[in-house]
Amino acid sequence: MTPRNHLVKQPNLSSIATVDIGNTQTSIAIFEGDELKEFERFSSKNLESKSALPDFCQKCQSLVGSAPLIAMSSVVPNVASALKTMFHQQFSEKPIFEITYQTKLPFHIRYQTPETLGNDRLALCAAACERFPNQAVMIIDFGTAITYDVLNSKHEYLGGLILAGTSLSARALNEHTAQLPAIGLQKESGIIGRNTRDCLSKGLFWGTVAQTEGLILKLKSELAEEHGEPEVKVLITGGNSVTLAGAMPHIDIRDEFAIHKGIRFIAALNTNR
Repeated sequence: MTPRNHLVKQPNLSSIATVDIGNTQTSIAIFEGDELKEFERFSSKNLESKSALPDFCQKCQSLVGSAPLIAMSSVVPNVASALKTMFHQQFSEKPIFEITYQTKLPFHIRYQTPETLGNDRLALCAAACERFPNQAVMIIDFGTAITYDVLNSKHEYLGGLILAGTSLSARALNEHTAQLPAIGLQKESGIIGRNTRDCLSKGLFWGTVAQTEGLILKLKSELAEEHGEPEVKVLITGGNSVTLAGAMPHIDIRDEFAIHKGIRFIAALNTNR
């Protein structure tokens, strides 16, 4: 059975350290109220192998500082376990709050398997609720995977989509063909490539743009026809969003710190901070 969450008013927020553990990157942000004061990124792979833990510990000592609470979202259990152990050792006086689908959220979950819903997606939906009260919102995260999450204007979570991210797509072409080179996502102007590397680069960029724009329109159409939502805001985030945003006219806002804002918001709902 889907847990019953409750719509709540925006809470009072105080100083807080937020930690987002993603498949590729782990990041820490420090907020004072709703203002972002500090931000730092680390490699999740290095943290999982523990090679970067000493540097991470040192950075945390100065970053977390006087923040009275550490709030976490994770999609990598091994890294989350290692960091929680480190936080307990280094900041024994600070409570650690970890987001799950069972925590109090600023939206209702209407999802068949809420236990499989990534904590990062929960945080992004919380950020969208705070940014767009009483409005239907579509959140697109261009990370290791590209995720789409949809909230109606009653802030009920309806579901979404999961696709391979640009790095995974590019790596698959390189690893599963004999002659195609490895490439990364970069902004492109013209569409027609004049050499193989150019074709790959333009294909990756414009293919992602066309896919995203097409899905936005299809999702908006379904929301209007089946859910009575003619007006839908579109928020994008994630590492590749800065490269893609300018080529997509149906985007309303790009917020690279959305997940941390959502972690902060959920933690505040659950800790009265």
